[in-house]
Amino acid sequence: MGTEKNDCINELEYLVSVVCVTYNHEPYLKRALDGVLMQKVSFPMEVIIAEDCSTDNSRDIINEYCERNPGFFKVIYREKNVGVRLNMKEAIDTAKGKYLIYLETDDCWTDPYKLQKQVDWLEGHPETIAVTHRCRMIGANDEELKVKYPSICKGYYRWKDYLNNIMPGQTTTMLVRNYY
Repeated sequence: MGTEKNDCINELEYLVSVVCVTYNHEPYLKRALDGVLMQKVSFPMEVIIAEDCSTDNSRDIINEYCERNPGFFKVIYREKNVGVRLNMKEAIDTAKGKYLIYLETDDCWTDPYKLQKQVDWLEGHPETIAVTHRCRMIGANDEELKVKYPSICKGYYRWKDYLNNIMPGQTTTMLVRNYY
Protein backbone atom coordinates (compact mmCIF):
# COMPACT_ATOMS: atom_id res chain seq x y z
CA MET A 1 0.00 0.00 0.00
CA GLY A 2 2.95 2.33 0.51
CA THR A 3 1.53 3.96 3.62
CA GLU A 4 2.67 4.43 7.16
CA LYS A 5 -0.20 4.31 9.64
CA ASN A 6 -0.17 6.22 12.88
CA ASP A 7 -2.93 4.79 15.02
CA CYS A 8 -3.80 7.48 17.53
CA ILE A 9 -7.11 5.81 18.37
CA ASN A 10 -8.30 2.76 20.23
CA GLU A 11 -10.19 0.06 18.34
CA LEU A 12 -13.87 0.57 19.23
CA GLU A 13 -17.27 0.02 17.76
CA TYR A 14 -17.78 3.31 15.93
CA LEU A 15 -21.10 4.75 14.97
CA VAL A 16 -19.53 7.41 12.71
CA SER A 17 -16.36 7.41 10.62
CA VAL A 18 -15.18 10.85 9.57
CA VAL A 19 -12.94 10.43 6.53
CA CYS A 20 -10.65 13.38 5.78
CA VAL A 21 -8.43 13.59 2.74
CA THR A 22 -5.85 16.29 2.56
CA TYR A 23 -3.26 17.54 0.14
CA ASN A 24 -1.72 20.99 0.50
CA HIS A 25 -4.60 22.31 2.60
CA GLU A 26 -2.40 24.17 5.07
CA PRO A 27 -4.46 27.42 4.94
CA TYR A 28 -7.69 25.56 5.82
CA LEU A 29 -6.65 22.47 7.77
CA LYS A 30 -6.81 23.85 11.31
CA ARG A 31 -10.32 25.16 10.79
CA ALA A 32 -11.44 21.81 9.39
CA LEU A 33 -9.96 19.84 12.31
CA ASP A 34 -11.33 22.32 14.87
CA GLY A 35 -14.80 21.76 13.37
CA VAL A 36 -14.44 18.03 13.99
CA LEU A 37 -13.10 18.51 17.51
CA MET A 38 -16.00 20.78 18.50
CA GLN A 39 -18.62 18.11 17.73
CA LYS A 40 -20.84 17.28 20.71
CA VAL A 41 -21.93 13.68 20.21
CA SER A 42 -23.30 10.85 22.34
CA PHE A 43 -21.62 8.10 20.32
CA PRO A 44 -18.12 6.85 19.52
CA MET A 45 -16.62 8.14 16.30
CA GLU A 46 -13.34 7.72 14.49
CA VAL A 47 -11.52 10.36 12.48
CA ILE A 48 -9.32 9.10 9.65
CA ILE A 49 -6.99 11.57 7.97
CA ALA A 50 -5.36 10.47 4.71
CA GLU A 51 -2.46 12.87 4.13
CA ASP A 52 -1.35 12.58 0.52
CA CYS A 53 2.31 13.65 0.82
CA SER A 54 1.62 17.37 0.91
CA THR A 55 4.42 19.74 -0.01
CA ASP A 56 3.23 22.44 2.42
CA ASN A 57 2.99 22.26 6.24
CA SER A 58 -0.16 20.10 6.31
CA ARG A 59 1.69 17.14 7.82
CA ASP A 60 3.10 19.32 10.62
CA ILE A 61 -0.39 20.61 11.44
CA ILE A 62 -1.77 17.07 11.57
CA ASN A 63 1.07 15.97 13.86
CA GLU A 64 0.39 18.96 16.14
CA TYR A 65 -3.31 18.04 16.36
CA CYS A 66 -2.49 14.38 17.06
CA GLU A 67 -0.13 15.41 19.87
CA ARG A 68 -2.73 17.75 21.41
CA ASN A 69 -5.55 15.20 21.04
CA PRO A 70 -4.05 11.78 21.74
CA GLY A 71 -6.30 8.90 20.82
CA PHE A 72 -8.56 10.94 18.55
CA PHE A 73 -7.09 10.71 15.04
CA LYS A 74 -5.99 7.86 12.82
CA VAL A 75 -3.57 9.20 10.22
CA ILE A 76 -2.48 7.59 6.98
CA TYR A 77 0.76 9.25 5.87
CA ARG A 78 1.68 8.74 2.23
CA GLU A 79 5.29 8.20 1.20
CA LYS A 80 4.41 9.60 -2.24
CA ASN A 81 1.39 11.35 -3.67
CA VAL A 82 -1.24 8.83 -4.85
CA GLY A 83 -3.96 11.26 -5.95
CA VAL A 84 -7.36 12.02 -4.51
CA ARG A 85 -9.19 8.90 -5.77
CA LEU A 86 -6.80 6.31 -4.34
CA ASN A 87 -6.25 8.36 -1.20
CA MET A 88 -10.02 8.54 -0.62
CA LYS A 89 -10.60 4.87 -1.47
CA GLU A 90 -7.98 3.61 0.97
CA ALA A 91 -9.26 5.94 3.69
CA ILE A 92 -12.82 4.67 3.15
CA ASP A 93 -11.56 1.07 3.25
CA THR A 94 -10.23 1.84 6.75
CA ALA A 95 -13.57 3.19 8.03
CA LYS A 96 -15.39 1.00 10.53
CA GLY A 97 -18.39 3.19 11.39
CA LYS A 98 -22.02 2.41 10.69
CA TYR A 99 -22.19 5.88 9.11
CA LEU A 100 -19.64 7.65 6.96
CA ILE A 101 -18.98 11.30 6.26
CA TYR A 102 -16.31 12.87 4.05
CA LEU A 103 -14.57 16.03 5.13
CA GLU A 104 -12.31 17.49 2.52
CA THR A 105 -9.97 19.53 4.68
CA ASP A 106 -10.48 22.74 2.76
CA ASP A 107 -14.04 22.63 4.17
CA CYS A 108 -15.21 23.03 7.76
CA TRP A 109 -18.16 22.46 10.07
CA THR A 110 -19.61 25.29 12.14
CA ASP A 111 -22.44 23.58 14.07
CA PRO A 112 -21.23 21.63 17.12
CA TYR A 113 -24.32 19.37 16.89
CA LYS A 114 -24.04 18.67 13.15
CA LEU A 115 -23.15 14.98 13.47
CA GLN A 116 -25.50 14.34 16.40
CA LYS A 117 -28.48 15.76 14.48
CA GLN A 118 -27.66 13.73 11.38
CA VAL A 119 -27.12 10.48 13.30
CA ASP A 120 -30.37 11.00 15.22
CA TRP A 121 -32.23 11.37 11.91
CA LEU A 122 -30.70 8.25 10.34
CA GLU A 123 -31.19 6.17 13.48
CA GLY A 124 -34.88 7.15 13.48
CA HIS A 125 -35.34 6.57 9.75
CA PRO A 126 -33.81 3.21 8.75
CA GLU A 127 -35.26 3.52 5.24
CA THR A 128 -33.07 6.57 4.62
CA ILE A 129 -29.60 6.06 3.10
CA ALA A 130 -28.22 9.56 3.74
CA VAL A 131 -29.00 12.91 5.26
CA THR A 132 -27.68 16.30 4.21
CA HIS A 133 -28.20 19.96 5.01
CA ARG A 134 -27.74 23.39 3.52
CA CYS A 135 -24.33 24.98 3.60
CA ARG A 136 -22.65 28.27 2.90
CA MET A 137 -19.86 28.37 0.36
CA ILE A 138 -17.12 30.84 1.23
CA GLY A 139 -14.46 31.96 -1.24
CA ALA A 140 -10.75 32.54 -0.73
CA ASN A 141 -11.41 36.13 0.42
CA ASP A 142 -14.18 35.12 2.88
CA GLU A 143 -16.90 36.22 0.44
CA GLU A 144 -20.07 34.15 0.30
CA LEU A 145 -20.39 32.34 -3.04
CA LYS A 146 -23.81 31.82 -4.61
CA VAL A 147 -23.48 28.12 -5.39
CA LYS A 148 -26.60 25.95 -5.57
CA TYR A 149 -26.54 22.16 -5.58
CA PRO A 150 -29.05 19.90 -7.31
CA SER A 151 -32.33 19.54 -5.49
CA ILE A 152 -33.62 16.11 -4.64
CA CYS A 153 -37.08 14.62 -5.10
CA LYS A 154 -39.47 15.72 -2.32
CA GLY A 155 -36.58 16.27 0.10
CA TYR A 156 -35.46 12.63 0.06
CA TYR A 157 -32.20 11.37 -1.34
CA ARG A 158 -32.86 7.98 -2.88
CA TRP A 159 -30.61 4.99 -3.61
CA LYS A 160 -31.00 5.60 -7.34
CA ASP A 161 -29.67 9.16 -6.82
CA TYR A 162 -26.62 7.77 -5.06
CA LEU A 163 -25.99 5.18 -7.77
CA ASN A 164 -26.28 7.92 -10.42
CA ASN A 165 -23.73 10.13 -8.60
CA ILE A 166 -26.31 12.85 -8.02
CA MET A 167 -25.15 14.88 -5.08
CA PRO A 168 -27.87 16.49 -2.97
CA GLY A 169 -25.40 18.99 -1.54
CA GLN A 170 -21.79 19.73 -0.83
CA THR A 171 -19.87 16.54 0.05
CA THR A 172 -19.20 17.28 3.69
CA THR A 173 -22.87 17.99 4.43
CA MET A 174 -23.82 14.38 3.68
CA LEU A 175 -23.79 11.61 6.30
CA VAL A 176 -24.36 8.21 4.63
CA ARG A 177 -24.82 4.65 5.72
CA ASN A 178 -21.48 2.87 5.34
CA TYR A 179 -22.20 0.25 2.71
CA TYR A 180 -18.51 -0.03 1.90
